[in-house]
Amino acid sequence: MNTILCIESSAQQGSVAVFRENKLVSSWETNEERSHSRLLASEIDKLIRGSVTYNELNAVAISAGPGSYTGLRIGTSIAKGISFAMDIPLLAISTLDIIASKVGSMPDHWLCPIIHARKNEVYCALINHAGDKVLEDAARVLNPGIFDEYRNEQIIFCGNGADLAMEILGSDHYQFHPEILPHAKNMGALAIEKWKSGDLEDLDNFEPEYLKPVYTTTPRK
Repeated sequence: MNTILCIESSAQQGSVAVFRENKLVSSWETNEERSHSRLLASEIDKLIRGSVTYNELNAVAISAGPGSYTGLRIGTSIAKGISFAMDIPLLAISTLDIIASKVGSMPDHWLCPIIHARKNEVYCALINHAGDKVLEDAARVLNPGIFDEYRNEQIIFCGNGADLAMEILGSDHYQFHPEILPHAKNMGALAIEKWKSGDLEDLDNFEPEYLKPVYTTTPRK
């Protein structure tokens, strides 16, 4: 019986879920800002001990990015620690795929999971009605003509970058859903598919998919 711990830490809304045979066993989430380092590890421990046991875990799945550099680093460190300690595989799932999975298949629409980076920059992908990625995950600068090649398609923009997309691309042809955010509860099917197919990460070398260089500022003197 497959039991997988899923960790989503790419954004402000941190969440954790335990799945058994693609059925949600338990979950936890927080909307508290900058709380990943303080809450995530202890809440994961409570969730596992309250619903399954560590020995029952077959794998750990992590939201692999893109997203918050700090959040991704914290989530990845915790996931690696559990994988090493329990000698179980690490699975990495694109944050954009997690957002898209929350919407599900839409036969008459395309999906654009989109995350706001800074200014007019976003991370996004474009998925057609058959579920194939027309545009792979990448960092992009939004401009009014960026999706002109696909202007005849009904596109649903989902994720916290949808507000910016609506501002720049505003069109009656598109739908915008900034309230659709990545959540560990939407990682189960994706994680089990990866586990069953043997799509596992190298624990020693795995790093989140930041998709662009880390942006830092120099403190003022």
